[in-house]
Amino acid sequence: MIKNYAMGLPDTMLALACMIAFAIGFWLLINRLTPFDDGAEYRDKNNSAYALRRGGILVGQAIAMSSAISIYGANQTAANFGWFLLALAWICVALMVSMFAVDKLVLVRVDNLKLLREGNLAVGFTEAGAYIGIGMILGSSLIGSGHSMLTTMASAVVFFLLGLLLICAAFWLLELATPYRLHDWLVAGKTTAGIETGLALVAISYAASPSVAGDVVSWGASLSGFGLTALVSVVLLIGSWLLVERFGPGHGAQQTHEQDNVAMSVARSAFIVMLSIAVNAAIVNVL
Repeated sequence: MIKNYAMGLPDTMLALACMIAFAIGFWLLINRLTPFDDGAEYRDKNNSAYALRRGGILVGQAIAMSSAISIYGANQTAANFGWFLLALAWICVALMVSMFAVDKLVLVRVDNLKLLREGNLAVGFTEAGAYIGIGMILGSSLIGSGHSMLTTMASAVVFFLLGLLLICAAFWLLELATPYRLHDWLVAGKTTAGIETGLALVAISYAASPSVAGDVVSWGASLSGFGLTALVSVVLLIGSWLLVERFGPGHGAQQTHEQDNVAMSVARSAFIVMLSIAVNAAIVNVL
């Protein structure tokens, strides 16, 4: 076993170096594309809201890359290494698409960057949760295989996009399920609303991640499997969320947000994350 580890160490170090290089490169790319000085937000303004956004993107990228390494790890050939590099590049492209989707499909009709630069922690927590959840979906979409590597990568793209739409739809389902305007609380800067929304998006993404993973036997079977698994996971989790809303710790979410009670919001969110773990396990082991 030790001999096998020693033989695989160079390939492991090479894969790790590639992932670090892509992470740094993507960080610098976002810095270049941002219409203001990112460094000044952390260094001079101590802007925690904007740091949450950037941190969420970085963590989401790391989660996705941890799945991409399976493409290279199973068989360290030059061809697989090329596909591994392509997967790392695709993760960067997918996260750029996600940034646009979060801006346009989740926090609609607001200037996210403006709110973040003003220190809106609610938006910061929401975006961090969205990107971490997107990283889970993106990573899961890279798990499995098809009839060829091209089919495998094509399925990763298709099921990531479906998972991204699922996350955006889940936010609006939460909006419909609440007796208050969640979107308005976030724009108003209610930190508790941001914590609960961000962790709810992480929870929904984790619960639904099995729906985008797995081998592609046929497109019809895979797409129908995605639809069924996604529906079950979202229904179970949002149903559980409503139970926490009704019977969970402390008073209701609306009062929590009105008082901006962060401690209670964290306690309630912990229940949602716990339930997402249970839903994920149930789907993986039963469906």
